[in-house]
Amino acid sequence: MREGKKDEETKTWKDSCQQRMAGIGGKWQGLRRKRHMKHKMITLRKFDEEKMAEEIQQQSERLCKYRKGNIGFFSYGDASPAIGGGIGVFLWFNSHDDLYEFLADYFVVLAPGPCSADHEAVFVSVGGIVQELAAGKLGKNEAIQKINEVAKNFSQIEWWGTLEDLCHGKGEFQEKVRGHFLDRHEKAAKKDDSIPKEREKEFIRFLAEYGF
Repeated sequence: MREGKKDEETKTWKDSCQQRMAGIGGKWQGLRRKRHMKHKMITLRKFDEEKMAEEIQQQSERLCKYRKGNIGFFSYGDASPAIGGGIGVFLWFNSHDDLYEFLADYFVVLAPGPCSADHEAVFVSVGGIVQELAAGKLGKNEAIQKINEVAKNFSQIEWWGTLEDLCHGKGEFQEKVRGHFLDRHEKAAKKDDSIPKEREKEFIRFLAEYGF
């Protein structure tokens, strides 16, 4: 009788463990699904370069201002320096969806492209890449590489991420930006080149002018 009772208790314990593990597995699968959620579908607008350039000017002040929790990117003009090539800017957005819509709608007109190029074709190509990114068919790094390939001689994305990444990230671009902000005495006194919390506001003001 004792063995039978012990076997029954063991079975009950195993059943309980299986139920708990199944519950954990279900939660994990849910987290994985959320992690790979698709973003809002991107619809390409009608190409009107003059109108798009005007709209960029109207939004420029808002887009250049960082707000807590924003995600942003840095891009620079890839045209001749004589027509503004090499000038860069950080632009900030409330969400990935907002950033994707901006790239699809305006990336081609951020900087003047060559007169000999088919600007509308580049616009359509960039938009198609952003649509694949928003649909989860491309990762961020792959999308950046593809956008930069088709937008050569227009604009190039050099960085894409959060303020936290700029303050503490280990990438070449992040370290280059912090290197321009921190003077050599500060860097010599610190173990690393991360931006101290008390200087974040100053760093944000610096980013608004970086690239000009």
